Amino acid sequence: MIYPLRLKRQDYFFNSLEQYSIKPCFVKEEGLTKLENNKIIYIFIYNSLMRQKPIVFLSACLLFFVCLIIGFKIALIKPLWGDEIFCQTHDLKFCNSLEIIGGACVNEFEINNSPLFYLVQKGVFGLLHYSFPYSWTTWETALIHDPKAQIILRLGSIVFFSLSITLIYFFFAYYHSTRWGIYALLLTLSSPLVLLYSAEARYYALWFFLTTAQCLLFLKILQNSDKGKLTWSLLISVHVLLSLTVIVSLFQILAFSLILFLFKERKPRCYLFLTLIPVSICLYYNSYRRFFPLAFPQNPWELILVNFPIEQIIFLIGFFILVYLRKYDRKLLKGSKECLYLSFLMLFSTLIMLLHFKIISLLKPVAVPSVYHRHFFHLVPIATISTTFCAISFFQWSKARPFVRTLIDCILMIILTSQCISFFQMFLYYKTASH
Repeated sequence: MIYPLRLKRQDYFFNSLEQYSIKPCFVKEEGLTKLENNKIIYIFIYNSLMRQKPIVFLSACLLFFVCLIIGFKIALIKPLWGDEIFCQTHDLKFCNSLEIIGGACVNEFEINNSPLFYLVQKGVFGLLHYSFPYSWTTWETALIHDPKAQIILRLGSIVFFSLSITLIYFFFAYYHSTRWGIYALLLTLSSPLVLLYSAEARYYALWFFLTTAQCLLFLKILQNSDKGKLTWSLLISVHVLLSLTVIVSLFQILAFSLILFLFKERKPRCYLFLTLIPVSICLYYNSYRRFFPLAFPQNPWELILVNFPIEQIIFLIGFFILVYLRKYDRKLLKGSKECLYLSFLMLFSTLIMLLHFKIISLLKPVAVPSVYHRHFFHLVPIATISTTFCAISFFQWSKARPFVRTLIDCILMIILTSQCISFFQMFLYYKTASH
């Protein structure tokens, strides 16, 4: 007998049934999902999964507030330093909002003149009726210990980074399982650069947040069989905000749009707002940017490996080799495309960014390196999301292979442990340097 049952988020519901070793037989007709076999089991599991959703939502809210508290603690420990102070005394103090939006208000040492971060800072200052009371001295003496200034200047960055962490946890816990939400959370928090740039009065946390949202919306579009107009609208908004945040987001916007054009939506009109307008905004602000001299590091791969660790890269390569060797295994191929696309996006956008900085360094070379790992901080959420999706695909494929599943568990623990060690090494180094 066939039993009609209305289900929301059908695709994710049936994906989650796999963890119970149940394969539902269903067809879609007039908005209904018709289930065969045991109606009671399906309804029981459906209700059990739906009861878990409020718990995931509440835990995500709690996580957000915990991240805020930790962010405030980090902000109080770290004194304001050179770039943060220089940004306040040169970019924000003498420029009004219209000059910032116009793009012409930027100091000679700034690598980015996109206005969104500066407008957020202006908004926070205006809301709290705060004015930065310090003047610029020199780069060597640019350290300020002022709890009020440390909190207010870094408030926007703390909120954006807390939102990023919460989004990553919520996405995997809601659409897959709490286990994967926790793993993605720990993998993100154990990144060494999180300690340095999660609470800093610069645009890095905002870039981190928008890249996280971009990746998750991209994955949802790939997984949904419908048009997903709301998701597309949100992705368009994220692309516009990215173009207003950092000029080099141009490369990741082009990379994401290319994948969507090749594998999802071929209508050119869809890319007027998704790609053309954000790219035009990036090019506009790039025309006002002053190309100060850059020094490219001797080993540019270190810039990437700090944000996208070699262990995760090897794990992804191993997964793609397995996919190629078992290319007729539909269960393995099911989740591989998301990992493949995200890895391609990371490789494509990063290589173009490196080429961009290299060209500038050749045109105006200087002796002191000025391209740092923080300029690739947006790779951290891409690394976390692609690695977690890869692990989920591995687990679904190895359900009937206990030894393989145990081996994958060990590899995932090694990846997390290695990253935690790097995090504590960075923590000890920073603690020693601060004293």
